[in-house]
Amino acid sequence: MKFERGEQEEERLELTPLIDCIFLLLIFFLVTTSFYKLERELRVNLPESSEGESKQEEPPAEIIINVMRDGTIYVNRELKTYDELLQVLKNAVQKWPGIPVIIRGDALAYHKVIVRVMEACSKAKVNSLSISVIPSEESG
Repeated sequence: MKFERGEQEEERLELTPLIDCIFLLLIFFLVTTSFYKLERELRVNLPESSEGESKQEEPPAEIIINVMRDGTIYVNRELKTYDELLQVLKNAVQKWPGIPVIIRGDALAYHKVIVRVMEACSKAKVNSLSISVIPSEESG
């Protein structure tokens, strides 16, 4: 007895479940890294212990210097004077040579303040210095 076979459908790889898994993994990693950052920013006075191990301080990815419209200087969200800025930069370069520094100056800030910040970077021997800007629509 001979059975007739119907048309067989061509097998194909379904991408929808794969894309769903990729998006779930992406969301998971985004959420966990943001929580990790929040944990690191909390200021906690840890107790001392003779049995504990000291963990080496991790180098920051970059030092961000914000120059506000009124001439105030913020380094990583902390208000600093020129002398404090210079000391912070010297300490950072001594601990982590080659650490990048980004200057974010308000468009209406005095040029003199930006130049003093750049001068502090030069005195501290900062090798990687950049100035943050927003691209204009004309440069497209």
